[in-house]
Amino acid sequence: MFYIDKTHGRYGGEAQQAMKAQQMKEARERLTEEFVELLQLSPEDGTRWTGTVTDLVEVVHIAYMQGTVCCDDGAACTFRQLVNTACAILHVKPPCNPRGCAYQAEQRKGVRCRTFLERYMLRPQLFTLFMKD
Repeated sequence: MFYIDKTHGRYGGEAQQAMKAQQMKEARERLTEEFVELLQLSPEDGTRWTGTVTDLVEVVHIAYMQGTVCCDDGAACTFRQLVNTACAILHVKPPCNPRGCAYQAEQRKGVRCRTFLERYMLRPQLFTLFMKD
């Protein structure tokens, strides 16, 4: 399927920028909810990540930065805990430096190198497409 992205103009009005900011906020919240559902799975469920490790770490970082993902004892999870848990569930080798990987993911720019959140905002089903049973 092909589509035209008409939202990447360099100079948008304030209303357009506010609308994009609201869409990004909603996409972050939706992605975090889906990530928390993912954390409820176990490695034995057979769910696997078919995307890049960078995309996975970016998803974890977005959820972490929301500040709403908590451990069983109610304390906020650390970024490394979330990365290790997600990698274990999805059968992915965790990166040695997850923060560096998240930083690289956020630095992607351009049409061919959009961040995972921007791609997710355009196609919300993207997160579930990367997970296969």
